[in-house]
Amino acid sequence: MNLLVTGGAGYIGSICVEQLLDAGHHVTVFDNLTEGHRLAVDPRATLIAGDLQQRCDIEEAMEKARPEAVMHFAANALVGESMTNPSKYPPGRAPRRGRTRRSRSVALARAGAGRRAWR
Repeated sequence: MNLLVTGGAGYIGSICVEQLLDAGHHVTVFDNLTEGHRLAVDPRATLIAGDLQQRCDIEEAMEKARPEAVMHFAANALVGESMTNPSKYPPGRAPRRGRTRRSRSVALARAGAGRRAWR
């Protein structure tokens, strides 16, 4: 299967990518590399550096990768940073809006690439 993994350069995403590749899947990683690391991406995968907050980036990635499925792991999730930079992780509904907006970008880009947004 041809898969796109957002956040695939992060800890959880990179392990998932490795497992998918070991299972024989073709994997494209989409990551902005702010919390993930280029070296964490398995060399068997294709890496596309881009930002989910930039809709054109994810649309271009979808067009290049033409995935059959998307696994979405991209997130701001550094516990230490949430203590030293709490404005990046505001309380209440704001974090959900950010996650929802990025997830919506993935779904819209997938639909724009001629794929069903969700199965």
